Amino acid sequence: MRVFVAVRVPEGEVDRAVGLIVEEFSPNIEIADDGTVVFDLAGSQTERLGECLGRLQREFPEMSAGVSDNLASALLLVGERRGVNVAGKGGRGALANLGIESLGAGREFTELMLEWGIEDFDSFSHLPEDEMADRFGQEAVRLFRRVKGTEFRAASWNVKENEFRWSNSFDTEIRSVEPLKFIVSTGVRKIFEKLKRACLGTQECRISLRGCDGTCEHGVKTIVPTLNEKLWLRLINLKLESEPLGF
Repeated sequence: MRVFVAVRVPEGEVDRAVGLIVEEFSPNIEIADDGTVVFDLAGSQTERLGECLGRLQREFPEMSAGVSDNLASALLLVGERRGVNVAGKGGRGALANLGIESLGAGREFTELMLEWGIEDFDSFSHLPEDEMADRFGQEAVRLFRRVKGTEFRAASWNVKENEFRWSNSFDTEIRSVEPLKFIVSTGVRKIFEKLKRACLGTQECRISLRGCDGTCEHGVKTIVPTLNEKLWLRLINLKLESEPLGF
């Protein structure tokens, strides 16, 4: 499951909002304009949606937010009203209540809809789609997708964490691979906790070991990205056993 959240905060507060989101909730951020930030929650992170919005509201009491499984819909909702506006599937919820002006269809089309008594997205969604497409062409098709919450809008993430790291220091000398394998298993578990929250897999893992005699690096790769934690740990342990520690 994936959820897009668009948040509008006072101008000048965007950097603070971005810092809060990246630190606590999501590595994927798009600054849509001077006051609007878009991010996503995926996998198990979606369970923290309420916590995320509550934290943002405490930090920015005047904020507005749009929440949807569609990025274009989230951006439509963010300017609707103060507080949190949630779009349900098929245009239900807050999306259905948007004024026809929010369609962004141009003055002439908007005025025609108002003359027909079509004042909001819900009313527009009940028009005969095929007849509208015959009369207004692809523009009508695009508008129906917008009303139904299926319009595509690609994300342009400008803050992206694409490496997950873990480090550890030893207070005692390591003379065999067994205690090292135990410590490495802890690191693998912590890294995969982050990967699963971001709903990501990985195809490569690198371990750097630094000792008094220098640094050695062990690399492991799979054919395709995977979230199989046991597989990764087995490959890493085999690598550690087959190659000298190097320090």
